[in-house]
Amino acid sequence: IDLLRRKVALSHELNDYIRLGKQYLALGEEQRVRQVLEYCQINWPTDESYRMFQFQALVAQGDRLGLQQFYQDIETRQVYLSRHNRQIIDSWRLQA
Repeated sequence: IDLLRRKVALSHELNDYIRLGKQYLALGEEQRVRQVLEYCQINWPTDESYRMFQFQALVAQGDRLGLQQFYQDIETRQVYLSRHNRQIIDSWRLQA
């Protein structure tokens, strides 16, 4: 995590933020996951990889309200999602 933090500080690349966020998610550091998501929301609000990480975090945290907002947000912002990612989201949505 320390190496990823340093890399993020230098690069400011979305993929590095997502990698850092996934590490926080694996460790159960929900507050830090939220911070990463907020930063990504500001800088890359419609990016597919950010949105899929956001979805993964919401599912992992069991945040039903957050998932409902997520579904509405991707519809209203017309976020592009590949067919594969759309199928993942749609299948999860049907299960919930």
